[in-house]
Amino acid sequence: MRRLAVCLLFGLLAATTTLAQRQVEVEILNAHEMRPRRMGSTTVFRLLGDVRLRHGEAVMVCDSAHVDQAANTFDAFGHVRIRSKDLRIAGDTLYYDGQSGNGRMLGRQVELHDTVEKAYLWANLLYFSTRDNTARYMTGGRIRRERTNLESKHGYYDSNQKLATVSRAVVYRSDSAEAYGDSIQYFQKLDLVKCWGKTRVYDREGMAYGLKVAIDQTNRTLEVEGEAAVDNGANRVYADWLFSNRRQGHTQAKGHVVLVDSLGYQRLYTQHLQYWRSPQLAVADDAPLLFSVDTSARPATDTLFLRMDTLRAWSELAERKVKAAQPALRSTITDGGVGEKASHQDTVGSRAISKVDDTVVSPGGASIVDTVRYARAVGGVRAFRRDLQLVADTLYLNGLDSTVTLLRAPFPFVWSDSAQGVAERIVGYFGRETLDSIRFVGKAIAAMQDDSVSFNQAGGALLVGLLEHNELRRVRVEGDAQLIFFMRDKGDLVGINRVECPSFTAHVAQNKPTDIYFYEGPKSDMIPPKSATQEDRKLFGFEWHDDIRPHSKGDIIPGWLTDFNFYQARRQLMEDFRQKDSPAIQAKRKEGTRSNELGQPATAQ
Repeated sequence: MRRLAVCLLFGLLAATTTLAQRQVEVEILNAHEMRPRRMGSTTVFRLLGDVRLRHGEAVMVCDSAHVDQAANTFDAFGHVRIRSKDLRIAGDTLYYDGQSGNGRMLGRQVELHDTVEKAYLWANLLYFSTRDNTARYMTGGRIRRERTNLESKHGYYDSNQKLATVSRAVVYRSDSAEAYGDSIQYFQKLDLVKCWGKTRVYDREGMAYGLKVAIDQTNRTLEVEGEAAVDNGANRVYADWLFSNRRQGHTQAKGHVVLVDSLGYQRLYTQHLQYWRSPQLAVADDAPLLFSVDTSARPATDTLFLRMDTLRAWSELAERKVKAAQPALRSTITDGGVGEKASHQDTVGSRAISKVDDTVVSPGGASIVDTVRYARAVGGVRAFRRDLQLVADTLYLNGLDSTVTLLRAPFPFVWSDSAQGVAERIVGYFGRETLDSIRFVGKAIAAMQDDSVSFNQAGGALLVGLLEHNELRRVRVEGDAQLIFFMRDKGDLVGINRVECPSFTAHVAQNKPTDIYFYEGPKSDMIPPKSATQEDRKLFGFEWHDDIRPHSKGDIIPGWLTDFNFYQARRQLMEDFRQKDSPAIQAKRKEGTRSNELGQPATAQ
């Protein structure tokens, strides 16, 4: 027991000695005048003129000071400077506690300079620790390192960790971007900025928003989590998570993702979206859905819902042929094919495409290099619009000749009201606003429902339909053309007319043939209804496929997408923030050089 007591006594003495060794006193190095003043049982020294004090590795310089050596504290006044291992601090008034190494610097502009990281901090009241090499402000301040600037109400700077943390009314600025938010951490070694709260980032390409944002200035990346959104003016992307690598020109979005055009008429919903700037390529490969509002539809707007497994969209530079602008002329059917009266014809394959170019050039035409857009939808392609539905394996959009091509094994299908079209390949041609014509190539069959069990049918090697305002107006069939038409008298079926000829043209109104013109010796056979077999009532290979036809948008919309407007509140929030931040952004940009001049270090030596 006695031995244990001796050990404890020596241990206590050793701890006391160590504590005493750690106690660093404030030393008086220089002063022009020193006046002792008795305050109770303590003597306080008033130092005047070129005062120099030392506490550990820190040296303080000022005009005058009050030093309490018993309490190991001092107050410094006038042109106060502190030099420690890495930090330089300058201000007007200093209150310093040598026991803790903590100080409080006041002044019109208190300045801290990190000589290692070449970082600066400005405030009118700064709390610091010479022991921990840290500083903080609570009444507003700013931090700058090279091209990075931080402004906030509250701030904390850790020189050892090379970390700056700011909060409340936070503003981040660099040469390439500005950010506004609730709190920001700046990792100096990595040149990395992390933001929390409702953060807005503005740069030359637009605006980004999210609840957690990371800006890597070295690698030029931007990561946004939680209610993420990016707006570049032409398009907006809303997602749960978004990552952009500006150096590689690559952007990726996950979660509930939607890409929206500036008017909101075109939207691409998906759970995974990628975009590459060069080449200009976008890929949506997780249950994507294209939402397209057709404002040209009559009598009211209509919406197309297009579903696929993967969508790839890209742009290329291509040479376009342009000719002098001509008035828009009504397309017509001629014996030579689908064309335009008193207009030119641009031929693709054996098909003359109707189009009028808006570009005015010198007589004789010219060629220009333009950006052309393409898109390819692959796997489980299905679409629904009030007046149009389709099923295919592949959909290819070619912006050069304004066509959309459908492919499917064994056949792609399209439906419109009571009509169905099928062929080995289906190609649609777009006019200025809407689908202008459609071609069914290879084993083509078009059918229009006559009653619940009967269908008027037309088939051949090639079937061309001309549309006006998305409504079928004329049909031309070529190559072993066949027709089955159910003849009625006052609604009663009187016969089934089967016609075979090289080609024919049918005029259509409300998906019903009105006039039919046959060419080159048609062969017609009228079959009485009672003697007609099932084979007499349909063309070879025809089946009405109502089983695979999308009947509503609910047949198209993926299960993950339960709210088309999930992004709207975020869109409005971004607009509100844009208006709120705009004055500050404009003011900061106008300050420009003036702001940099005010931030130049001149006092913390």
